[in-house]
Amino acid sequence: MTNIYKPLQLQAYDLIKESIENGELEFETTYSEAYFSNKLGFSKAPIKSAIVRLSNEKMVDIIPSKGIVLHKVTSEDLKNSLEMRCAIESYCAFILSQGKASASGRRIIKKLDQLLKATYEDVQKCDIDTFAEHDMEWHKTIISFPNNKDFIDFFSNYSYITKTLMKKVLFTEGRLPDAYHEHKAIYEALLSDNPLSAFSSASYHLNVTQNILKEKNMIN
Repeated sequence: MTNIYKPLQLQAYDLIKESIENGELEFETTYSEAYFSNKLGFSKAPIKSAIVRLSNEKMVDIIPSKGIVLHKVTSEDLKNSLEMRCAIESYCAFILSQGKASASGRRIIKKLDQLLKATYEDVQKCDIDTFAEHDMEWHKTIISFPNNKDFIDFFSNYSYITKTLMKKVLFTEGRLPDAYHEHKAIYEALLSDNPLSAFSSASYHLNVTQNILKEKNMIN
């Protein structure tokens, strides 16, 4: 249901994003701003703003003089996303390990503890979809600690690619419990007095994902 208290551009963004994630739009079809305007009942201004944001998040591509098409996630998208995430998240884990005694650090650690317990339950139930949601929240939580807007914006902009990546990786045999144990290793490293261990644990976790994609010939 549309939230009347949200700005129109955010309402349009949410509705178009939902249509993409629900598979209501087709990859081989070119859409116009007028199509979304007529379908959703918004003027062109909020539709245009929503489309630009979705383009930044690599959910759609804007083809000049033609229209809008769904973005097909490429091997380069996956590789670039993983490399950036590895650099950012490893650094954030390092900083969090150093600042875990601060008020914000304690809040982050508490939330990670809750998420770790939740993902353990997901593994026991073999619930990949819920694990993926908790996994996204886990990584987002670590990145949030330095309160760096650019880090947060990157994670938001690449969330669609990250979700696509997780679907391809988590269905690999044995990956669910392995991912949980890697999260646990990161958590334990964060509690230690060795920030380099936290850095290495976070880096290792994402490198495993990269290696799985290489084995599947999905990235070089």
